Amino acid sequence: MLDDAANGRFTMVQVVREIDWPGSPVAWIERYVSEVGVTVEALRDKGGPSLTEELIDDVMERLASVSGRFYRSKQNQHRIRSDAAARLGKG
Repeated sequence: MLDDAANGRFTMVQVVREIDWPGSPVAWIERYVSEVGVTVEALRDKGGPSLTEELIDDVMERLASVSGRFYRSKQNQHRIRSDAAARLGKG
């Protein structure tokens, strides 16, 4: 990304939220890319999200993870049953 910024392949970087503390990754990226003419835009206001927003984000991440595992598990169960049926001459 830093090489692409230096080569002028984009003019803006969007980050989820800006963290206002020295040495934060956003501050470091902003300092570097501003030297090559790229701007940084935070999608959320400065500071952290509210507790409710953070809780909802965590729940959604876990739900997506569990959903993916469940889907793969169902696919594997179907495949195993199909393979067993084929071996037994039932499919």
